[in-house]
Amino acid sequence: LIAEKRGRQAHEWTNQVIHPEVRDYLAQLPMTLQAENMAFVHGSPNSQHEYLLPSMDGFAALERVVSTDADVLFCGHTHVPYVRELEDGKLSVRVHQPGQDDQQHQFTASLKRIINAGSVGEPRHGRPNATYVLYDTDTAQVTLREVPYDYEKTCAAIVDKGLPPIFAWRLARGMEFAERADDPSHVCQR
Repeated sequence: LIAEKRGRQAHEWTNQVIHPEVRDYLAQLPMTLQAENMAFVHGSPNSQHEYLLPSMDGFAALERVVSTDADVLFCGHTHVPYVRELEDGKLSVRVHQPGQDDQQHQFTASLKRIINAGSVGEPRHGRPNATYVLYDTDTAQVTLREVPYDYEKTCAAIVDKGLPPIFAWRLARGMEFAERADDPSHVCQR
């Protein structure tokens, strides 16, 4: 409850300071962007607020990628950089209807990936550095990068603006603190 209260306070502050043209621009962006064999989402294809943590059940993770008709799903929201490979997923569904023979359906997914670039603004990987990803579309090579920036200046600005000091604490340590969901399928309530 305390975390949700702080979250609401941050949303209210953002709502007051964001310029109308920026709000309009953001409102026009698609929830999912497709490019070749790649899909880009904030949280997941199901919800911009769903956490796709690296520990998510393999079947559920594969379903999220397959639902995009892509081989590579880029996501964020957790602010935790990672690359997860889902290799040769074999799915089998048996449908039983009384009075009929069972129908067996097989589905095989080739290599799929979930790539989380982490975060430039609020890292949650245990260090205050910003993270990003380079993806080579020719070789499918993934490089996670981490770079330092003046997070102390950002922390001071957070406090100066009257936002909860725990936001600065989290930023300085690269941690999510109490808001981290124990359930990897957790969906934020906003």
